[in-house]
Amino acid sequence: MTTLIELKQAFPDAKNGHIATAIKRLVLAGEVFSPCNGFYVKIPVAYKLHGKVPPFFYIDELMKYLKRPYYVGLLSAASVLGAGHQRAMRDYVVASGARLHLPRLKKAALEFAYRSEIIDSATFVRNGEGGTIRFSNAALTAFDLVRFHSICGGLSNVATVIAELKEQLDFNQSPELLRKIGIVDAQRLGYLLEYPLEDKRLADMLYEGLKGCGRRMTVRLLDQHSPANTLDSGSNRWKIMPNVEVEVEDV
Repeated sequence: MTTLIELKQAFPDAKNGHIATAIKRLVLAGEVFSPCNGFYVKIPVAYKLHGKVPPFFYIDELMKYLKRPYYVGLLSAASVLGAGHQRAMRDYVVASGARLHLPRLKKAALEFAYRSEIIDSATFVRNGEGGTIRFSNAALTAFDLVRFHSICGGLSNVATVIAELKEQLDFNQSPELLRKIGIVDAQRLGYLLEYPLEDKRLADMLYEGLKGCGRRMTVRLLDQHSPANTLDSGSNRWKIMPNVEVEVEDV
């Protein structure tokens, strides 16, 4: 992996046009893949038939190049954490800052979601095929699945995935996360844990953790994308109005 800046530094006497022409020839020959302008990935032999490499091969270096904090999250992180209910058709990355315009990565089936802040204490690093990769831990993955459920198959699919993560969830180990996570995401996750997933132990742990952090809840819809067609005014302790039915598959 390299960048245009590094190539110019390596060949200071070469004209910009010559470097651009050489890169174009390598791309056309299937030797190099460029996921975004100015960033280049040498295609290993194993991937030459595809003409590009999986996003997670270069994601860490790419995000450093873009100067964006990130982590692999949502269904991708859930899969790494052992939730094998449904193989994700896309790869998911959560980044901070403004929305990235990377059409080549969209074609490579890489889906970006965005948070205002990346909470490093709720992530971990593993070695990947092309280098290190940062992932969200189980708690952050669960919050994100609820927050971005519309790109993860809906709330029923998200609840089924969270059911597979329950043994790894420990909100007592995530004080910074509980202080900073969106309170609406926490309310919705708490509701899913207590009712469709019927796990009062985890629901109590989350509720007490939020209470200990001084987080305050207001009445919210379970699904912000659906109409408020419910007679339930949010009288449960999570102050959630269940305006959609959530069905959890057996796992």
